[in-house]
Amino acid sequence: MRKILKYIYLLPLFLVVSCTFSEGLSLDEVLKVSNTTFEFDKSATSQTLEIESYCSWDLKCDASWVTFSVTKRGEGKVKNILSVIENESPIVRSAVAEIYNEDYGVSVKINITQGASAPYIECSKDTISVSFINITEKIEVGSNIPWEASTDAEWIELSPKSGEGGFYTMTINVNKNTSVESRSSVIKIVNSEYGIEQEILVTQSVPELEVNREKIEDISFDGSTEQITIESNISWEASTDAEWIEISPKSGLSGVTTMTIDVNKNTSVASRSAVIRIVNSEYEIEEEILVVQSESEFVPELKVNVEKLENISYNGSTEEIRIESNISWEASTDAEWIEISPKSGLSGVTTMTIDVNKNTSVASRSAVIRIVNSEYEIEEEILVVQSESEFVPELKVNVEKLENISYNGSTEEIRIESNISWEASTDAEWIEISPKSGL
Repeated sequence: MRKILKYIYLLPLFLVVSCTFSEGLSLDEVLKVSNTTFEFDKSATSQTLEIESYCSWDLKCDASWVTFSVTKRGEGKVKNILSVIENESPIVRSAVAEIYNEDYGVSVKINITQGASAPYIECSKDTISVSFINITEKIEVGSNIPWEASTDAEWIELSPKSGEGGFYTMTINVNKNTSVESRSSVIKIVNSEYGIEQEILVTQSVPELEVNREKIEDISFDGSTEQITIESNISWEASTDAEWIEISPKSGLSGVTTMTIDVNKNTSVASRSAVIRIVNSEYEIEEEILVVQSESEFVPELKVNVEKLENISYNGSTEEIRIESNISWEASTDAEWIEISPKSGLSGVTTMTIDVNKNTSVASRSAVIRIVNSEYEIEEEILVVQSESEFVPELKVNVEKLENISYNGSTEEIRIESNISWEASTDAEWIEISPKSGL
């Protein structure tokens, strides 16, 4: 009885299998693929896997660097895209994917192989130049192989000193250079297995303070403004005992600084000299600049570019004259109808404005402008001559007719030229004018 039941239980399974393979297909023909072996180079790329099946199937692959566009499908044909990411490792890698139907025990394995990248170690810098002070630098180290870093210099500290494949930020601590000479050393980043080495040259300076001029001479007795350039990697202070020299700035930090040196006028008949000292006391570094100014050879001068202003219209006028001097001066006139500006000046070139008022008299008139320096008893005179009045009244407009004005109304303008006052009017209430009078 038990044997009879056993055969009865197996009968349904036999019927299903018989139905599925009723067309006489073998197990190899139920699930077919276009290729069971795929090879890739190191690059991220894709290939096509064609699958033809007479049953449903699933796909699995444990390799994280392999993906398929389709991982489950019913019977039929499908083009499956097999993709791999870039292999940055120097080691060839392989994986196995499986397409299967557990119910029928059907399975096809796909072998996948990807080539390796060349082993490398790369650094973001191959040279580092630092100041003499304690300083920290950082570099980026990228690799696809393990590495170790070292240096023979006791004044350089590295962290980390080793790494696996990937990207690292290495901290390089450089201790203060207390010597009087610059120094350098090499950091080596090495993988002995592949014989790969990267070197980073580290150079550290010493305290420095330099000026681009040691002497400023042949400065005119009139004074001058000079400039020097200070280059340093330390702070500094500048000073001089000479009251006739002004310097700015008087101190500075590391870097390039332009110093301005103002030398005042030398009124003495003897030349003079002084020293500007630029100092860093901590490192006992000093630079000196000699400043030499020539003796005074002063000749007082006061010149005007015109001696006479004549044929000035009775209507009045504004005139200009140029005064050149190396002394101070004052200007004046007795004529109330003349106004001058400025009325005084110092050494240099000055433009004086002379305003001549309208002459309402029928006679011409004249006056003198005096420009004087009392200390040196120097005087220049300018004669001003204005013609008599020849008044002719004039009143002109630029148009005689305004026509073709739109029925919508309009705003028009006319120009009135006159040397007399005037008033304007109209009888038309539909016209407004402004202004109604003028001078």
